[in-house]
Amino acid sequence: MPLCVGGAAGGVLFYIRLHHTHVLQAETTIEFLIKRVFRIYPLYIFAVLTEVFLGSMVHGVGLPPLSILIPRLLLLGDFFDTGYSLGGVDWTLRIEIMFYVFMAALKSTGLLKRSDWLPAVFVLCTGVLHMVGPFPVFAGWSNGYFTLYGPFLFIGSVIYLAEHQIARKKYCIASIVLIFLRSCSW
Repeated sequence: MPLCVGGAAGGVLFYIRLHHTHVLQAETTIEFLIKRVFRIYPLYIFAVLTEVFLGSMVHGVGLPPLSILIPRLLLLGDFFDTGYSLGGVDWTLRIEIMFYVFMAALKSTGLLKRSDWLPAVFVLCTGVLHMVGPFPVFAGWSNGYFTLYGPFLFIGSVIYLAEHQIARKKYCIASIVLIFLRSCSW
């Protein structure tokens, strides 16, 4: 059921098709992160501030304190237990940002160059997510949504690796099956 609530099924399909393995191989880590920040944050910040000000002016909702607004604007609300914005759909951007940071970390460690290892790395990371438990764990529509939906980003990357014959197809298929099965056991 959690895979179908709040637009999550659409999020899953988006995550499966979202892959930046090819972009990261062509760009430096810093260039990759800067481009992603400028692709997401300007419009997102504008939308959140518009929501806050319209909520205040039209519905009389008080302005949130900076301790809530700043983590929300930075898409770091999961680490500060701040609620969602934009009608609750910013959870998808929160996962996307964390995935970009994760992929940048893979590149900076040199693992991204070892594309034959990536399916196993994604399976291992899915196992780690399972062991650490649900994240985030504050009141909301889905505690642990990152733990639940994050592995679908890994599946998307593995599909990309298989489609472009960057990693062995049999390892990609095995890792997709393992990641999916682990994701179904949450």
